[in-house]
Amino acid sequence: MEFTIYNNKFEKEILTMIYDFFDFHAGLVSSKDELTNEARLKEIINEWISENHELYLIKIGKEIIGFCHLWYKGEIVCWVEDLYIIPEERGKGYGSYSLKLAENIVRSKPGYQAISLDVSIRNQTAIDLYFKNGYDSISLITLRKEFYENKRDKTVNFLEHEFFY
Repeated sequence: MEFTIYNNKFEKEILTMIYDFFDFHAGLVSSKDELTNEARLKEIINEWISENHELYLIKIGKEIIGFCHLWYKGEIVCWVEDLYIIPEERGKGYGSYSLKLAENIVRSKPGYQAISLDVSIRNQTAIDLYFKNGYDSISLITLRKEFYENKRDKTVNFLEHEFFY
């Protein structure tokens, strides 16, 4: 398995994977999928290859099985902003290995001391993957205020408060 820096030769495959990635996350809270047109997906790719971003294809031989989007938001911490493995290749260790490759890339950059990521609280499989790979420190918490119907129907007590998720 290897990481290959994205180039537009692989745009069709990546567009499909990005759509699937966001569709999965929208489904975690029964949300309407917002990524219905190809133009918006192409804008996302352009964001992910702009300054301070790196988009890698995750490949086994010539087959693309996923992607990893890194975002250098500051001078000492990089975010694994998006990590995706196609469903038929999950559970085979590719997510763990992809994290190791991402960590090695970030370690090779002068001054970087840590790698962070965000994960949906409803994505238990991803939480388990990240924890298993040493992501065991909480640094930031994203709090969200819904302007319309809150489709989050579960609650969790955390730091003396009850939150919907």
